[in-house]
Amino acid sequence: MTTIVEFIQSRVAEDESAAHASADEHGVRQARAWRTIVRAILEYEGEIDYLAPSAGQRSDSVDQILALRAIAEIWPQHPDYRRAWGTVTMQEDRQHDR
Repeated sequence: MTTIVEFIQSRVAEDESAAHASADEHGVRQARAWRTIVRAILEYEGEIDYLAPSAGQRSDSVDQILALRAIAEIWPQHPDYRRAWGTVTMQEDRQHDR
């Protein structure tokens, strides 16, 4: 099962590849910024070891980091997105849109 970090990293990599392919320098910078933001969030939350290749058994607690959940909401239509990652604010917005 994909974690929220793996999901975000994959989407950012896809966005960066698309930006490179279309020579969209703004898109490339934006993707790199998202990568830096995710790393900073993990570091702040004490989960920076999550990114280490030797992390082995990784904690599912990263799925509960609100900032990461908000970032994942950028791609809610992606098939790997899990509704459980939705933030309370985003869930409330969906109810108001009905």
